Amino acid sequence: MNTWSRSQYQELPLQQLHYLVIFGNIDESLPPLDSLRYRSTGLPEGIELEFASREESPELWDQFQKGPAWELFCESAPTIVDAIKNSPTCVIARGQIADSDSLEPLGNVVGIITSLLDSGGVVVYDILTATWFDSLNWKMSVFEPGLEGLAKLVVVQQESENHDESWIYTRGMRRFARPDISFRNVPSDATAEAELLVQFLTYCMMDGAVIPDGKELVFKDLRPTFSVASPVKIRCTLAGSLDDPHFFNFFLQVAIVSGTSHPSTSADPPSS
Repeated sequence: MNTWSRSQYQELPLQQLHYLVIFGNIDESLPPLDSLRYRSTGLPEGIELEFASREESPELWDQFQKGPAWELFCESAPTIVDAIKNSPTCVIARGQIADSDSLEPLGNVVGIITSLLDSGGVVVYDILTATWFDSLNWKMSVFEPGLEGLAKLVVVQQESENHDESWIYTRGMRRFARPDISFRNVPSDATAEAELLVQFLTYCMMDGAVIPDGKELVFKDLRPTFSVASPVKIRCTLAGSLDDPHFFNFFLQVAIVSGTSHPSTSADPPSS
C-alpha cells in the first residue's frame, strides 16, 4: 500500500470510529491548518473536536490516568506524565465516518492531530487501543511514514491463558471499519507464528479486505508448531458486537482447523 487507496476494498456495513485525546496547553483559537505540511484537508465529515479544561472538567484527566497502559507510560516517560497531569487543556477528536476505498479521511485526522501537537499539545491518548503517544513518537511512527504509519493505530497484544497457552488479539480495527481478531489457546511454542498470522490478516483488512464469517484459509509457510502438520488451515468465525466489553467491536475468532496438504484458499503471511 503506497497510496491512500485500499487495493482490496470490499464494502462492509460498518463505519470507521475515531476517538483520540490530545493533552497539553492548546488554545481554542487555532491557527489556519497548513494543509501541505500536515497532509490534511481538514476534519472529515462526522469528526468533531471538543476542547476541555482541567479546571472545568477534571474528571477527564482522572478517567484516562488509570489502568495498565497508564502505569506503563508512567514508568517509561515520567517527565511527560508530569506534563499531562499539569496540562491545562485537552482536545477530544471523535466521531464516525463512512467507510470507503480510501484511507485519506483517516490521514486527514492524523494530520489534524499532528497540527494540535504543534499548537501546544504534549501527548496523544488513543482510546481504541489504550495507547499513549508522546509528541515525538506520534510524529515519527504515525504521521511521518504516511499510509504505513496508520498501522501503528492498531495493536496486537498477547495475554497468558494457561501455563502453556496464550491469547493473541488486536485492538483498533474499528478505526478501519473492520472486526478485530481474537486467537485463543495458542501453544507457547507457536506464539510468534500466530502473531505473524494475525498481523497478516490485520494488514489485509486495513487494506479493505473482508473476511467472511466461517471463511477457511490455508497458510503454507508456517512452521508445524500448532500440533498439526503444515500447511495450517484456520477458520475465522465472526463474533461479538459493537458493544463488546473488550473490543468495543465485532471480532473474528480464529481457530486452527487442521493441517492439510490440499489447500483450497491459500495465503502467505509476510516475513518477520
